[in-house]
Amino acid sequence: MKINNAKPSTIAVCVEVAGPRLMTEWLDAGWMPNLARLRDQGVWSALESLTEISSGSIWPCFYTGVHPGKNGQFFTHMQIEPGTYQIVKKYADDVPRDPFWMELHRAGRGSTIIDVAQSRPPAEFNGVLVAGWGSEFPAWKRSSAPESLMPKILEQFGSHPLCDQYRLAIKPETAEDYAGLRSELLHGVRTKAAMSKWLLDSHAHDLFLTVFPESHWAT
Repeated sequence: MKINNAKPSTIAVCVEVAGPRLMTEWLDAGWMPNLARLRDQGVWSALESLTEISSGSIWPCFYTGVHPGKNGQFFTHMQIEPGTYQIVKKYADDVPRDPFWMELHRAGRGSTIIDVAQSRPPAEFNGVLVAGWGSEFPAWKRSSAPESLMPKILEQFGSHPLCDQYRLAIKPETAEDYAGLRSELLHGVRTKAAMSKWLLDSHAHDLFLTVFPESHWAT
């Protein structure tokens, strides 16, 4: 693993399934000052979404840079296997294209990648990658590159409180249920923030990318 001494030139924070209209209103209202500062000092742009095809196609399209016709990921939770009538579930190793951070790897650039849904640790990687620690749809076992990193994360930060629950299985009914879910979501956000800062401070790379999926669970 190659480590440089410079802070990353690009920091990306993904807030999953967060509606742009509400996000803009909350940023402008001053409710999220840190994200507002990132927006105002960085790059902010509206992007087209592939949700019309399926939410399951979004992440593979994001990290491969190609549409579902080329990466083969449509409704990955329940997808028809080509040439058959069989319904299958797709996993991270079913994506035939490399994620963009592998291009950085081949160019000698380092990356820190945290909890990108439907991603997995590569065999060789110039940087660190955390998979499935707190992804709403990890599609891969909890693991990391280097392999020795995940035990350190679990020792220092523990597990995400919702890491073993799929969103559709979470069905709060009472006010107490909703309060409990809210508490778990907030705990997940705070822990992910602490873990992200720890990795940002201890692994200086050219790209730092972390994903907060709690807003997806909340929907």
